[in-house]
Order: sequence, then structure tokens, then C-alpha cells
Amino acid sequence: MEPLTPHQALAQAASLELKIAELDEDEQYFTTLGYCAHHRHWLIPEGHRGEVLPAPAINAVPFAPPYCLGIANVRGAIVPIFDVAQCMGGRTKRARYILLTGPVADPLGIVLEDIPKTLQIFDRQKAEVSAELASEDWAHALSSAYTIEQQYWHCLDLASLLTDAHERGSM
Repeated sequence: MEPLTPHQALAQAASLELKIAELDEDEQYFTTLGYCAHHRHWLIPEGHRGEVLPAPAINAVPFAPPYCLGIANVRGAIVPIFDVAQCMGGRTKRARYILLTGPVADPLGIVLEDIPKTLQIFDRQKAEVSAELASEDWAHALSSAYTIEQQYWHCLDLASLLTDAHERGSM
């Protein structure tokens, strides 16, 4: 996924507004952020917040597992920062952004190489979890899947993924 320039981001937002105006009133949808990690496409689950920030200074935490990159000060709050790709056996090459997600009172951050996309997810796009991912150790962290622009996008429960990685202790 290529990073968006400010002009492209505004054009994407205008395009979404136009698509919303053209929707059938009865068609159900939600808007969320989609990002890439470990060569796959992921969605923030419906109802979870997502905020993208330039990557702040990340301070390592002694004895933390490798997928926990450390903690960062985000507007005065101490936020744990994770590399989702490491939980899946990969690694984020260059952390340029963080995606804050989770409850407002207890956020967590994940590192991203590129700015995520804003996506409209429609009921008609719902799909089965891809067979490739269904066999992974962490497949239980996948809550749903959608086919968007001829690609699979999976909703990933980050809390479940991180808990599982911690319990396995193998990452």
C-alpha cells in the first residue's frame, strides 16, 4: 500500500462522501481503517477507534517480548507500542506511523510502514476467513473477513492476538 499525499487523502475523502450519497438507503455499512502488516490486509474491527500519528520516540522496555517494541508518550499518555507483524512471524521494516486503537482510556499502538486507508465496508462484501489464514496459530484472533477491491481484508482482534503471542512466548 503506497502512502497517500495530502491531496490524495482529500480526494479519497471526497470520493467516499460521493459514494455515501449514492448508497441504497437500506444497505448496511461501516467505515474503518485498513492497513497492511506481514504482507496481508487488516481492518480495525467495527466499533474500535483508530488514529494515525507519525511514529514517536519508542522507549524499549527491559525483558519485554520482541513484538512489544516499547512504550511511547502520546499527548502525555504512556502507550505500549507493538509490531503486529512479529506476532505473525514477520517484522515491520520501517515504522513510520503508529495506529492508536483500543479503548480511549487504555489505548495501544501498532507500528505501520504506511498510512492506512479509510474504507467503507458493506454487508455484501462479507467473506469467509481465507483458508490460508484459517490454519495459522493465531486464527482465532480473526473476527470476520471482507472482499474489497478483489483482496481479502480481515478484522483482527489485536487484544486476542497479543494475548496469544504472550501465552505462546515464542515470538
